[in-house]
Amino acid sequence: MKKIHLLLFFIYMLSGTSCKDDTSHLPTVNLEQDLSLNQFSDSSYISDIRSLFYYNGKYYASDYNRDQILILNENLELQKILGQKGKGPGELLGASDLYVYNDTIFVFNDSKRSFELFNSEEHLQTINLLSQHSLSSGIRFAVTNSEIYFSSFYSQYSISRYYYKLDSAQFFGRSTEYRTPRESRIKNKRHVHVLNSKIVAIPDYQPFIDVYTLAGEFVASFDLSSIDQIKKTLEYVERNDYAENSYSQFFPESYVYEDKIFILIITVGENDEKFTNTLLELELEGDAIKPVRLLNLGNGWFSSFCVSADKIVAFNGSTTKLIRYDY
Repeated sequence: MKKIHLLLFFIYMLSGTSCKDDTSHLPTVNLEQDLSLNQFSDSSYISDIRSLFYYNGKYYASDYNRDQILILNENLELQKILGQKGKGPGELLGASDLYVYNDTIFVFNDSKRSFELFNSEEHLQTINLLSQHSLSSGIRFAVTNSEIYFSSFYSQYSISRYYYKLDSAQFFGRSTEYRTPRESRIKNKRHVHVLNSKIVAIPDYQPFIDVYTLAGEFVASFDLSSIDQIKKTLEYVERNDYAENSYSQFFPESYVYEDKIFILIITVGENDEKFTNTLLELELEGDAIKPVRLLNLGNGWFSSFCVSADKIVAFNGSTTKLIRYDY
């Protein structure tokens, strides 16, 4: 395992721009909660928020247990509920990651392996994945024009650019080969974002960020392994002899807003206790990515979040509360 990580870091530091030692120790800001709730204004309870997205003054949330899309205003008051649980056309069975583009809501329907499209009133369309696609839930995807960009390990590639109106795909993106094909597939997942006409790919298992053009051409790679908190997590993984095909996340969630990138990172305490309550904030400057600071969300096990101009909304899975922070 240690040899795999050392080889991975060496390859990526040679092939792209890296975050150097002067960014290893970042300042930490403890965020202040200004709103917390576990029950919506219609008296229904928050259950299992798998994905959050901010768009045009509204928050969009997918509830995996309820199999519904929830539209909230700036004060997290429930405005609209879309979708229902079921196996029929337009129904949801595992409402997972979502993205809003030009007033259209794209939600990954986990059990059906499809994207369901909604407007603010009703279901519009079902987009089924191609047979070679391997998208799984819990990974961010992005939409622009008639293209969906998402993580899909295929041959030596890690990302799919899916032209859903033509039902065709282009695969691109670098990947790392592990001990078995299955291990390579599960350890090459990426959160995929569109930011400033670039594709930003953030692996959930590997400590770097790749940047591509929208056409899939490689631009640069940025190594994050020198950041203190990430370094400690890597050391924890190297100390443990994981079996073949085992899997542990470093970056379970990420989000982009304007020219900033936010990554939810797993941190390790003194007694090897693991936490998911820290966001790493980075800025995209041209083709360069610069780590800025760490944001502490407080006690809890956080699984999804989104960012607006001055607020961060996150779901605390430990308390099943939706929390808004001043940012």
